[in-house]
Amino acid sequence: CSASVTMVHAQYRSSGEDVLFHLGLNAVGDAGVYLAPFTKSNARNFSNPLILGVEYHYSRKSSVKASISFNKYIAGKDIDGHILLTGQEANYTAIDVDHKFKLNNLSAVDDLKPYIFGGLGYTNISSYSTSATRTIPEIGRLTFNAGFGADYWISNSFGFNINFSGKFGMRSGEYQELITNQSQLSFGVFSPLNFRGSRWR
Repeated sequence: CSASVTMVHAQYRSSGEDVLFHLGLNAVGDAGVYLAPFTKSNARNFSNPLILGVEYHYSRKSSVKASISFNKYIAGKDIDGHILLTGQEANYTAIDVDHKFKLNNLSAVDDLKPYIFGGLGYTNISSYSTSATRTIPEIGRLTFNAGFGADYWISNSFGFNINFSGKFGMRSGEYQELITNQSQLSFGVFSPLNFRGSRWR
């Protein structure tokens, strides 16, 4: 929450060169395998997969990013080792605030900016039923996020992003034994809010 408030205030102080707007798509894996979005098509959920974000750069190597993402678990997909039944689609919504650390020295290409990140989020997954003849109720959970990614600047005012995140569910509440982890792969575009370019490119 503190990071979000800091970023919102920073947008009002900034000329727009410090703030990037992100728009993209995402794939969610919830099969208990963190590389599932890469390796298992049956564990890759890619339905209504919108992701939106705002990122504030406060130095050349550090930034804070807030994002909201939407997806849907569809029939036939592997959810925690069981198959989601027909007619049991589950909506996925996540709000995340992450701190990014740029690894500029690792790239020989000036316009390619790899990074690692860590942060917190809140994920809500609506109820669904699986082949294990059990119904999972709608559950919200706090998550600890960690991952890596890269930004590639096409010009001073436009670029591409790819991002992989592991989301570790914090077990608490009535259904804590049902709270599991997810992985999320996202890809999209970004641009400074003032469209004149970013001084942190």
